[in-house]
Amino acid sequence: MKRFVFFAFLIFSLAGFPVSAREKSDSEILRESMKENFEGSSAVSIPMPRRKSAGFFDSVDSGALSLFEDGSAESLRQACSKIRRNDGKYSDAERVLLFVARSVMEICWAGERSSEIPKVSVDGLSKNPYVGAVDFARDGIYDFSVGTADFFCLVLPSLALLSPASVDDYFESSQSALESALERRPSSVLANYLFGVLLMRQSRFSEAAGYLENSAVSGAFEISYRLAECYLSGGDSQRSLRLAEALFSDSQTRNIRVEKICSRAAFDSGDMDLCESHLLKVLRQEPDNREFLLMRVRVMILKGDWIRASSLLDSFAKIDPESREYLLLRARVQREWSRNVISALFSLETALRLYPDDLEVLLAAAEFASEEGVEVAEMGAGELARKILEMDPGNRETVKIQVRDYARRGEWDSAYKLSSALEEVSEIRDSAAEWSLRNRSLQDSDGEIQEPVKIDPIVLTHVEVCLSSGRTAEAWKIAEKIYQSSQEEDVVQVYIKALVATSRRKEALSLISRLLPESQQKMKSFLFYEKSLLDRGEDEILDDLRSSLSANPKNEDSLHRLYSIYYGKKEYRKAQFYLKQLFALKPNDARIQKLNENLDSIIKSGL
Repeated sequence: MKRFVFFAFLIFSLAGFPVSAREKSDSEILRESMKENFEGSSAVSIPMPRRKSAGFFDSVDSGALSLFEDGSAESLRQACSKIRRNDGKYSDAERVLLFVARSVMEICWAGERSSEIPKVSVDGLSKNPYVGAVDFARDGIYDFSVGTADFFCLVLPSLALLSPASVDDYFESSQSALESALERRPSSVLANYLFGVLLMRQSRFSEAAGYLENSAVSGAFEISYRLAECYLSGGDSQRSLRLAEALFSDSQTRNIRVEKICSRAAFDSGDMDLCESHLLKVLRQEPDNREFLLMRVRVMILKGDWIRASSLLDSFAKIDPESREYLLLRARVQREWSRNVISALFSLETALRLYPDDLEVLLAAAEFASEEGVEVAEMGAGELARKILEMDPGNRETVKIQVRDYARRGEWDSAYKLSSALEEVSEIRDSAAEWSLRNRSLQDSDGEIQEPVKIDPIVLTHVEVCLSSGRTAEAWKIAEKIYQSSQEEDVVQVYIKALVATSRRKEALSLISRLLPESQQKMKSFLFYEKSLLDRGEDEILDDLRSSLSANPKNEDSLHRLYSIYYGKKEYRKAQFYLKQLFALKPNDARIQKLNENLDSIIKSGL
């Protein structure tokens, strides 16, 4: 009887008949009874095969499906040709794939021809998850409901990354889905491209470049352009420029987008002539483009064309006088060219009022306050630096400003303590020989230097700090090594100062004599000043200092030394002549103000 009940129950269960709560209870009793009566019996269980759920695209040719999943323009065209039907009668799965293919071409590969992809209607498929995911993505919406059943479920929602309206609240889900898609098909151009775009949106440029490079094998313009952007944003301007120039050389891709990235990459690479040639073409098409108008101002400043830079800024003021970039550039021109410190201060204070928490504005204000010895918006350099470090504790530029501020005020020990801790300084100081050897060996296989060695200005400031604080041995060690690696003007100047400070008179005079005939006016003024420190007679010293001022009337060191010499000789009128010029250059410097007041008092007293 028990066996009869058991087999009856089994038949009903396999037949799919529902079992009531009461029947479930009886079956549990029956199973317990079976366990008691048949324990150790030789009965054999028969495993039932699992039902495999059919995939939506299972009916599609596997070769064609693989090409659709690759997602490049060429593979999509090939896939469509494989399933093309002359009568236009496609299955629902084929209609969806053709819809997806055309959508990917429009969203991702807009520059590629799509005429080989048949147009199909998706009427009646509006609730299809693949169609819905694409429609949402066009509006910048990531479709979380599409699931993870197959490759397209994982990839299609991330098309939202390419929509201008897209936000970033789905990045975690997008990353997880794309990682799963790449596990299924690592070579997919579409999945690699979308993952690269996602990483770029998260400012993970070095990681993004790898995925974009994987997808670039397709040769699509959009991928190459995006890769050039990625290199540029990641700091590799040379690589970006090479790729952008290659795109520009192709007449089919020579458009304003390429012109823009060529301009940006050339600017960051320091090639101002190439940058200007591209940005002028941009401005011919977009004469009111603010970014490129201001980029042209920067180019003019770097080329020393201050008059044109000032004129361009005057024109820009009519467009947007409250632009952050405009105000910072205006302050720079006012300070560095016209030496109008008051106007430059007004421009910076306006920028601080409009953008009080902007790091670039705060940095510019802190640097100005430090170098000019003034307050900006009632804040000195130290207070501005502290405000920046509260917002960005690891901001190295702010520490460098603090070092220069201590140096300007003559607080050499404080300056030395800060600058010694900077990585740029410690790397050279602690292993100078190895550093110099490494930088001198930056050559290609033909022995040509690949690119000039750039010395961080804070290293040069540290040498100056060492010289002023009596640490001449350390100053010489660093100056000698960086001079072996770079012959840039500011490095040569620091090297000569170290030669003079360490009494290497013969070497210093020899180098100065060699450089003087070919030097520009400012460099010539510097060389004459340093030579005056090596001269042994007063007449020779005075002649060199006058020659220094003849080459550059604004040489503060020469003005100060001439003042000091005549003050020491009690020739106060001559001393006043040079001090007044120095005071005109730095009217806000408290130390010079004090010297000027003291000298005025002496002259008035008739001493």
